[in-house]
Amino acid sequence: FSGNANGLAYNFTRTGISYQLNRVDKWKEEKDPKFGTMRKKIDQLTIYRVDMKWINANQNLSIKKGKALPGYENYYLEHCKNGALGVKNYEDLTFINIYPGINAKWYEKQGAMEFDLVVAPNSKPEQIKLEINGAQKLVVNDKGELVITTPLGTIIEKAPIAYQGQNTVVVKWKLNDNVASFQLGAYDHNAELIIDPVVRL
Repeated sequence: FSGNANGLAYNFTRTGISYQLNRVDKWKEEKDPKFGTMRKKIDQLTIYRVDMKWINANQNLSIKKGKALPGYENYYLEHCKNGALGVKNYEDLTFINIYPGINAKWYEKQGAMEFDLVVAPNSKPEQIKLEINGAQKLVVNDKGELVITTPLGTIIEKAPIAYQGQNTVVVKWKLNDNVASFQLGAYDHNAELIIDPVVRL
């Protein structure tokens, strides 16, 4: 699965997610063979990727697709001569039991990609660890945001929020070298816990 939000491309795998940033370095003009008009075409493109891998996660997890959106897309690629046709888009995507008792639900909200970590009662959120590869620099800034610096720009994982029903739970990003996790305050271990980071460019 893949998608775009707020100018950031992302690709999902069973072991994590990759963020992809693009920069057009050079354009060229060419004649449109159908209409005969001149058009701009990318001549040189730089692509940079950051990989975020779930450490010790369940690789045999199941994936639940949300509501299918109207329409579909067709892709014609050099390595896929017949094309990838009728590709559907979905409102959300949930990885079931990414860790025991923990689901990860991905969705777009107000132009940004967001994901909820849904921790079932009596499960262990301390299992959640993300190994971040490809960053030039990783810091948690004074706003509590996880800042991922790359040659093509900065990806920001906003300061997370956590809650149980109407009750807010204190949560912070925790960074150990290139491994990110969550530091939680007191909460009811017998109730469902939601941890909610937001990704921004």
